[in-house]
Amino acid sequence: MTLQVTSGIACRDVSVHFGDRGLRNVNLTVRRGEIYALIGGNGAGKTTMINVCLGFLMPHAGAVTLGGIDALAFPTEAKRHLAWVPEVVRLYPQLSAMQTLAFFDRLAGGHGDEQTFVEALGRLRFPRNAMHEPAATYSKGMRQKVVLAMGILKNADVFLLDEPTSGLDPRSTEEFGRTLQALRVAGKAILLASHDLPNVYAMADRIGLLDAGVMIDEGNADDFRGRHPHDH
Repeated sequence: MTLQVTSGIACRDVSVHFGDRGLRNVNLTVRRGEIYALIGGNGAGKTTMINVCLGFLMPHAGAVTLGGIDALAFPTEAKRHLAWVPEVVRLYPQLSAMQTLAFFDRLAGGHGDEQTFVEALGRLRFPRNAMHEPAATYSKGMRQKVVLAMGILKNADVFLLDEPTSGLDPRSTEEFGRTLQALRVAGKAILLASHDLPNVYAMADRIGLLDAGVMIDEGNADDFRGRHPHDH
């Protein structure tokens, strides 16, 4: 039986053990139309939490729901609601954005046409003059937008991002923030893991601080910044 929730992402008492490392009884909820940022130092558990949500890691205890689907009991169904942007985005270098979307749309059993792909990229402000250029010429920000467009095409409710602003210049980071806000306004639940605190504070609605696999603080971005002024 699936566990129905109103949130896009719900993690309850999630624990993963790697010797002395992992996650310990982590709880978080990301509502639809919300950007939630996980922060913490190296080894804090941010990527581990993302990997649990992706189904790459099975927790030793706890529950995870994505788009209202029990992701541990029904992983295939849950992944239909999911889009993932890894830290390093790799595309087929010889394919354009349009060809990439067409390929993965067909692979997923979709029936999108050229106008559908143009609209998905357009929603993310992808440069129109680059839609037919090979991906080998794309910046990281452009490659990210192609992957996000895949999520739009599959009508994903949940977007997971690992270190999305790593390697982006200030202008690209600002553009990426606008892209996330567009997804937020569209009602998507967005969970991102990041070291980039100034941009996290600018982008996120809520923030969770992990330390050694434990959620030690959580709150609205403005309140959180007030409690952690040294992190500005």
